[in-house]
Amino acid sequence: MAETVIDILERTAREHGERPGMKFKRADKWETITWRGYRDGVMQVARGLIGRGLEPGQGVVIMGFNRPEWFLADIGAIAVQGVPAGIYTTCTAEQCQYVADHSNAAVAVLEDASYLEKFEAVWDQLPQLETIVLMEGSSDHDKVLSWDEFLESSAKVPEDRLQERIAAQQPDDLCTLIYTSGTTGAPKGVMLSHHNII
Repeated sequence: MAETVIDILERTAREHGERPGMKFKRADKWETITWRGYRDGVMQVARGLIGRGLEPGQGVVIMGFNRPEWFLADIGAIAVQGVPAGIYTTCTAEQCQYVADHSNAAVAVLEDASYLEKFEAVWDQLPQLETIVLMEGSSDHDKVLSWDEFLESSAKVPEDRLQERIAAQQPDDLCTLIYTSGTTGAPKGVMLSHHNII
């Protein structure tokens, strides 16, 4: 039977719930997220994205280093039929604007305030960008949320709204965009379906 990325995440969480799904180092200490915790984190992020108004087919750009929040934002976007796209940490403000605009990003999930500065420099050229979420730190800007604020907002979104989005997914649906480095011109957005990823 053909599956989606979320089908596989759900099955893995059921079959291997208490096994390590992700290990990461924070403050010089190794921490573990189980597969069940990984799945629950993805669904919390997914509800948060619905709460911020993300519609199916809209983009979620992610710019940061290798950390749990990156993966949760990526798979959370997929769960709600959003289209995630990573942005290289070395990109300039202009390159960030290009990828965010080209991917129709309504939400940007950024490492910290230094990446926020890049987006603030071009935000007026991104009329579709409604929300920025910081993986670390906070901001006084009314459309910028800390990671904790973003997660708290997910509580307002009922589970059935999320499950409707998940149930509507098909293996041939667009799952993610991967942008080339743009060394020979503007970056190209490579379209990958759930089937391609699996």
